[in-house]
Amino acid sequence: MAVDLTDLEPRVRAHEGEWTALRVEVTFKPITSGLSKNSTAAEFESAEWLASVAVWESGELDLDAGRKADGWLVAKHYDLDAMTELDAVLAEVVALFRDGSVPVDAFTSWL
Repeated sequence: MAVDLTDLEPRVRAHEGEWTALRVEVTFKPITSGLSKNSTAAEFESAEWLASVAVWESGELDLDAGRKADGWLVAKHYDLDAMTELDAVLAEVVALFRDGSVPVDAFTSWL
């Protein structure tokens, strides 16, 4: 199912209070076009974590995060049916940055 990639930035910005409280800087990548599947991404950085949420127009989404202190990596793939499901993904990013809570079904590894 196709998702509207222009929804990523406003949905991430809707959590501005949480990003501010956690001292997370958020940056956005422009929507790519001309590839087999268009995509966009939001990147998150705090003193402890780096993370990226990349979403493709097909609804595929990848969360990749790394803890700076020790190279612990967290990765999870999602298949969104609608961009409204992104809110649950962002809640997992908030929990990871705030508590170190690993999303259910995520893979972890070390650098």
